[in-house]
Amino acid sequence: MQIFDSSFFKTNRDIASFCVFTEKWTINPIGLLENISTAIIDTSLLLCAFIPLISRSKNMSIFLLIFIDIFTLANIWYSRNFHAYISISLYCEFNNLHGLKNNIIDSMKVLDCIIPISTIIFVIITQRILHIISPKCQWKVFLSFLGLAILLTGLFFCSTFLKSYTLKDKFISPYMYSPTESTFRNGITYHFIMEIKTIDTTKQFSEEDQKFEPLFFAQSSNIRPINSSNNIIIIIVESFLSYANDLYFNGKAITPNLNQLKKENTYYFPHILPQTKSGESSDRQIIYLTGLLPQPNKITAQKM
Repeated sequence: MQIFDSSFFKTNRDIASFCVFTEKWTINPIGLLENISTAIIDTSLLLCAFIPLISRSKNMSIFLLIFIDIFTLANIWYSRNFHAYISISLYCEFNNLHGLKNNIIDSMKVLDCIIPISTIIFVIITQRILHIISPKCQWKVFLSFLGLAILLTGLFFCSTFLKSYTLKDKFISPYMYSPTESTFRNGITYHFIMEIKTIDTTKQFSEEDQKFEPLFFAQSSNIRPINSSNNIIIIIVESFLSYANDLYFNGKAITPNLNQLKKENTYYFPHILPQTKSGESSDRQIIYLTGLLPQPNKITAQKM
């Protein structure tokens, strides 16, 4: 797991983005302290919103807690498969998740029970104990959490700006964006601020192209094929040259089917660039280079 200090900077020579990491395989004590500090900041900011709601409507706070639990568990299960948290642009794409029940169940662990258990404990405390406290004391608690959040946020940013960002004892990973490590170090609030700041919301297609937009967000069961008898099936094989094709062992081909497929029905694209250089996946490049979709101004969803 590559951790921390995800400092991004660009050179004037080639305008290439780099990601600097202080630790490659281990989590040092400073990294854990940063994670604890940002977790306290995020929790304090949440409690600032929760305490007035609890004083007005306890049931509303329960619904909000359930929503936060679902949000947290969804990000945990997503990160175990994709090593990143759910991007804001993905929250409107839950209409085609049917058939993934087994994958979601496989992502669950017993340790995840801590989240609903902590919610139940919090609800018990607020329902049984908090109503005993007078409203004046509740506002004092609210102001205390707000002050703590402001204090820790200020200390955190001060330590960030005063920290030396020299390359001593660090290594550079070019063209790499690490949202999981950045969120671990800076907290979920910082993650969402940077996500909203960097996401590209401009329209990249013409008005004629936008007519097809509803088809991409529609349920797959409602999409009717234009002509089911003349469909084209495209199988994209990345890093084809790294496969054991055209090799023989004791006179027998190791990959006979792949060799036959390559000989008869294969188009090789020698000018496809690696994703680390172009910021575009190979299948994305093939789709717009072959004219299946018009080429937009920007391919990637985020401006790095």
